[in-house]
Amino acid sequence: VKNVTLSADHYAGAVVGQGYCRIDKCDAENVNIIVTIDSTADNGKGDYGDKAGAIIGQNCEGTLSVTNCTAKNVIIEGYRDLGGIVGMAHYGNIASNCRVDNITILQELSANYESSTPTTLGAVIGRKGINNQTGATVTESGNTTGEGIEIAVIIAEGLTQNTESGDFNVSSAEGLAYIAEQVNKKGNTDIASGDIIL
Repeated sequence: VKNVTLSADHYAGAVVGQGYCRIDKCDAENVNIIVTIDSTADNGKGDYGDKAGAIIGQNCEGTLSVTNCTAKNVIIEGYRDLGGIVGMAHYGNIASNCRVDNITILQELSANYESSTPTTLGAVIGRKGINNQTGATVTESGNTTGEGIEIAVIIAEGLTQNTESGDFNVSSAEGLAYIAEQVNKKGNTDIASGDIIL
């Protein structure tokens, strides 16, 4: 699959959105996925913006698999459960011999509706499900990551922060203005805790 742009609230993938799947030898290239939060869902508490991957958004529970797949030149933006290959793999799933290159995962926190910020973001798999009764989870082997992997939080329009390095990436005048505003606030040092990349 090549040159795909998707917009949804959840269950978004260039090959499969959600399913009970055994996927083998599928490739996704030049994929852009945005899963948006619905702030009116769950009686106004908010929900969605989740389960997006270049191959599959969510693979359901059981001995299902995603094998020998690749994702290249992919941008995925959402709130939680975001992965370069699989957004969410449920317990019992197998993910093996997959490769990702030039993957950008962007976490949108403007409508942070959970009690703590989700950390279910990954270059290959975003979230790995666990069976609370048996402890079963996802089996991984032989998955590889190439160059150009970035997982970042969207701070403001035109401003992201890399979750690994802490560096800020400014891509617009709005992002630069946000940094200046935060630095000028008395006692605010949080925004200056990483390197700024223009």
